[in-house]
Amino acid sequence: MLKALTFCLCVLFAVNALLLKKGWYRTQAKSRRVALHDVERFNQDTVPNVRYLRFGGRIPTLSKNSVSGLDKVNVMQFVFCGVAEVQPGAFQNLPALVTLGLSDNDIERVQAGVFNRLNVSVLFLQRNQITTIDSQAFDDMPRLYKIKLNSNKISAWDQNWFRRTPALTEILFRRNKIEQIPNKAFVNIKGEHLKIYLSKNNISYIAPDAFQGLPELNQLWLDRNRIQELDERTFSHFTKLGTLFLSKNKLRSLPEKMFPKLDVEVDILDLAGNDNLTCVPFGVASVVKMTYVQHVRRLDCNCVDELLDKLKQAGKINEVKTDC
Repeated sequence: MLKALTFCLCVLFAVNALLLKKGWYRTQAKSRRVALHDVERFNQDTVPNVRYLRFGGRIPTLSKNSVSGLDKVNVMQFVFCGVAEVQPGAFQNLPALVTLGLSDNDIERVQAGVFNRLNVSVLFLQRNQITTIDSQAFDDMPRLYKIKLNSNKISAWDQNWFRRTPALTEILFRRNKIEQIPNKAFVNIKGEHLKIYLSKNNISYIAPDAFQGLPELNQLWLDRNRIQELDERTFSHFTKLGTLFLSKNKLRSLPEKMFPKLDVEVDILDLAGNDNLTCVPFGVASVVKMTYVQHVRRLDCNCVDELLDKLKQAGKINEVKTDC
């Protein structure tokens, strides 16, 4: 009886210890699949140490040391693998890793200790079930250039994210459930030519000092949200802003001094689809090269004509595109 129980426990432990029961890997994007069976760890004993690795099969948990010692791998993908949990220390000794793909899985929480100190430049986490991201989850990622978290269930922005990530340039949080942008939301982000994508969330409020500490921004995507008004200070911290997308919100008006500190004009301001907007202040249109105010039901065309005349009288060549 005791021997039988011991045998059963050993079998159960062995099954639980398996990372992957049955699956496959590829060494090129369109190469043939190579079968994998009863894998406990992904390392040089179980998979080739090559530049590209994509895994398939069901991998519910990536536990500590699940992936280690593959020092030649540049691109690694776990896509549609049913990953629900990635534990701290899951990725170890991967010095050449540039792109890490974990999209299209079932991850609910991004824990601290998973990605910290990895040399990854591009991190894909889109189309998961993420609701929680630890405050330290993306700290100390010296080469992180692009992070993609589109199509998750994130409801709050944490201003503590991204400490000591000096190369960060593209931040994509489209199609989430974010409701507010807090003060100093991006204070830890120091990358140049920065692009922030927050399209199609539930944003209704942007704190007056949300962009404090961020003097320059290449692109800011806030379209398809629920923004009704903007504080005069919201964009007052920018000395340079390339493109601002505010289309398909619920804006009713804009502050006259929306961009008080610009050193150069904004390239594009997209206000299309804000049905409650009646006009654009001269103080805004005069510092934007191209303002789009199309498909706005309540736009006052007389006000637009007066605005265009005022721009002309001031010697401005700034354009305002409307349906008037």
